[in-house]
Amino acid sequence: MCYGISLTVIGPALGEVGASFGLTTDRLGLLTTALSVGLLISVLLCGYIVDRTPVKLVIILGQILLTAGLVLFSRTDLFLVALIAFFMMGIAGGVIEVVTNTIIANEYAHNRGLGMNILHSFFGIGALIGPFFSGLFLDLGHSWRLTYMSASLLSGLALMLLFFTAFPRQVDSDRIELSTAVDIVKSPYALLLGLLVLFYVGSEMGINYWSVLYMERRMDISTLIASSYLSYFWIAMTAGRYVCAAAAKKIGEWALLAILTIGALVGYALFLMTDVGWAAGVAMTGAGMFFSGIFPIIMALGGNRFSHALGTINGFLMSFMAGGILIFPWLVGIIAQRTNLDIGMMFILVLMVLLAAGAFMLRLPVMRRQASP
Repeated sequence: MCYGISLTVIGPALGEVGASFGLTTDRLGLLTTALSVGLLISVLLCGYIVDRTPVKLVIILGQILLTAGLVLFSRTDLFLVALIAFFMMGIAGGVIEVVTNTIIANEYAHNRGLGMNILHSFFGIGALIGPFFSGLFLDLGHSWRLTYMSASLLSGLALMLLFFTAFPRQVDSDRIELSTAVDIVKSPYALLLGLLVLFYVGSEMGINYWSVLYMERRMDISTLIASSYLSYFWIAMTAGRYVCAAAAKKIGEWALLAILTIGALVGYALFLMTDVGWAAGVAMTGAGMFFSGIFPIIMALGGNRFSHALGTINGFLMSFMAGGILIFPWLVGIIAQRTNLDIGMMFILVLMVLLAAGAFMLRLPVMRRQASP
C-alpha cells in the first residue's frame, strides 16, 4: 500500500513539482526514468536473490530505501538529488514487488489468481489514497513537499511493523541454477507475458502520471476535481480486484484476461472522447474496473507455468514492469512536448490495443503448449 501511495502522489503534483525545479514537460519524465532504472536493476537481481535468501531481510531493506527516498525527495531543492531519490524509490519498489508477489504465489499455489488479485488490491488502495490527498493538500494551499513527507511517515510506520511480522524464511520454489533461469527468460511464453506486463504498466502509469494535467487543460477543471477522477480510477481498480479474485476461479484466467483487456481499451477510449468533466470521471471509473485484474492475472499465469522458480519468473516479469514505467510516461511527455498532450494521451490507447492483442495471442497453439509445465 505504501508503495502504491509513493508511486501515485506525483500525478496531481506534477505541475507544482515542475515549477519548483524549473522543468519542461519532457524533463519531468526523467523522474519516472530514474525510478524505473532503479526498479529494473532491483527486479533483475531480486528475483534470483529471493529464491535463496530470507525474504524478511530483503523486504525490510526495501522498505528502508523507500522511506529514505520519500524523505530525500520531500526535502531537496536540487533536481539531481530528486532523481537520486526516485532511483532509490525504484530500487525499493522492485524489492517490495518481487518479495510480496513471490510469497503470495507460493502461499496460494492452488489458486494464484485469487491470491494475486487480493495482494494487488492493497496497491490499489494506496494508489487511490495517493492522488486524492496529493490533490487535496494542493487545493488547501500546501506544498507538494508535505504530501511526500506524509507518505514517508506512513512508510516508516510500515517499516516498524515489518520487524514484528512473521514471514516464511524462504519460498518453497527450487534452488535453481543460473542456466535454468536463462531457459525461463528465453521461453516464448514468458516473453509474451513480459510484453503484456510492459504494455499494461505503460498504460496504467501513463494514465496515472499525465491524466490530471490532461483533464485540467482539456476540460478546464481544478486540480482537486481532476485528482478525484483519477482516484475513481484507482477505487474501481481496487474494488475490481476483489471481483476478479472470484471470477478467475469461475471462468478461467485467460477468459478473464481477454474480457478485462477489451473492457479497459473501451473505457479509456471513451475517456479520450469526452470534453466533459463528469463523463471523464465515469469513463475513468470504468477503465479502472477493467484494468483491475490484468496485472494479477498475468503474474498468476507466470507462477502457474514456472512454479519451480517463483522468484525468478516474478523478477523477470517485474523487469518488464520497470521497463513500462521507464519508457512510456517519459515518452508521453516527449510526444506532448513535440506536439500536444492530447496526442500523448492517444499514444496510451495504442499500448492498450497491443495489450489486448497480446492477451489473445496467449491462445495460439504454440503458446498453449508453452503454458503447460
